[in-house]
Amino acid sequence: NIDQITEVTKLITTTISKLAPKAVLVYGGSVNGDNSGPINTIQDISGILVGSASLDINEFIKIIKNNV
Repeated sequence: NIDQITEVTKLITTTISKLAPKAVLVYGGSVNGDNSGPINTIQDISGILVGSASLDINEFIKIIKNNV
């Protein structure tokens, strides 16, 4: 759920920024072609980490197309 991801990443970023102001957050929880675009637009996320979806060439291409 994008709202949950947004809420949690905001909390993580706020907490980490006190210790490491230049730290970036990369999201890697079940990224796929359908959710990668919306996830990558969340303000506190600096990128996405693609796991098993990268093993399916069509899914991986969909992820790339949704994020360029």
